Amino acid sequence: MNKVGNRCMSAEIVHLNQDSPTNVICNQTGLRFPLVYRRVGHLNRVDRTPGRDGNISIYEGEFAVHYTLSPDPVTHFFSQNVRPIKFMDSHLDRGWLLVRHHKNRELASSYLDYDSDIIGCMPNGAVPGQRLFEIEGQYFTLTHRPHLEDAPDRLVAYITKAPRHGYFHEEGDVCTILSADGTQLHPDVLWGD
Repeated sequence: MNKVGNRCMSAEIVHLNQDSPTNVICNQTGLRFPLVYRRVGHLNRVDRTPGRDGNISIYEGEFAVHYTLSPDPVTHFFSQNVRPIKFMDSHLDRGWLLVRHHKNRELASSYLDYDSDIIGCMPNGAVPGQRLFEIEGQYFTLTHRPHLEDAPDRLVAYITKAPRHGYFHEEGDVCTILSADGTQLHPDVLWGD
């Protein structure tokens, strides 16, 4: 949630179609992750000076690449091309995409609270791009971040929790990490363990 004065705002909840295709399944838990989509296009540039007819004008603005778990078009793009991806393109993409599964809405909200604490929020209380994706009671977040220094760039990590071996009632992260050429990498690339 994001703070607005003394009031908090929740992230937008996007309900995905239960028949949404998947391309990554966690071997340990059987969890099916939703597809990641790359949205490429030009952002809206708004001229707020009313024209003769009293209306504002919207023009094609700067080129942008955004990522989402929903193929639905968004209004802040002037023009857009949305395509599913399994891994990142070595020419178009930069950074890491983290697709994280949360067991319930409360845990997802806590994760987003932390995210907004780190990123901060805009004057209207919104955190740019903060969304919670839901499919049949399963919650997912998508984070695009710079890669760590001395670590590979252009990774997509699909992360969930699973029981840790040898520990009673304790869970740890389970990851499937794909490089830009589609090679599956060891989780150490994210955490340096």
